Amino acid sequence: MSFSSEVKEELGKRLDTARHCQIAEFAAIMAFCGKMRSDSGEEMQIEVMTENEVVLRKFILLAESIFEMEEHDFVIEHEGKKNSLIHVYFFRISPT
Repeated sequence: MSFSSEVKEELGKRLDTARHCQIAEFAAIMAFCGKMRSDSGEEMQIEVMTENEVVLRKFILLAESIFEMEEHDFVIEHEGKKNSLIHVYFFRISPT
């Protein structure tokens, strides 16, 4: 494994303890490869599309920490072949 791959892998596993740093990382992932949708103001859907497993794991780790979610809250879809796009979705019901 190359040095840069090792660094990326290590950064992907690291979770900063400061909430504002977690939110900044989450926002950076969303800005690069994320989308947000709302259905008639009731349900919010967040989607990330990536080919990178490290980004996928980091997104889930951050979402679990920031939004107090659990692994079963996520839907992960692969687009067939290895190294193809991976879609990750999660849903949040807005308070009424």
